[in-house]
Amino acid sequence: MELGKKDVIILKCLVADDVPIIRKGIKEVALNVLGEDTEFFEAFNSNGVLNIVDNYDIDIALLDVEMPTVNDIETARKNLMGI
Repeated sequence: MELGKKDVIILKCLVADDVPIIRKGIKEVALNVLGEDTEFFEAFNSNGVLNIVDNYDIDIALLDVEMPTVNDIETARKNLMGI
């Protein structure tokens, strides 16, 4: 590695909500907090959450707990926490 260069860690953040404007607002706030070295993934239901979690190594998940399909507290418990 060259002197003066730093490793950049890209955080993978999942934003899940069934309301598009809410997802957009959460994503904007998260971008301000986490910085530009963040890759965002969006889902509008629990099936989308499961698809993303199965295919990507998510670091941070911001989930609406009252989305259609399956309760996202249950989704998080089973899939994000490995229980």
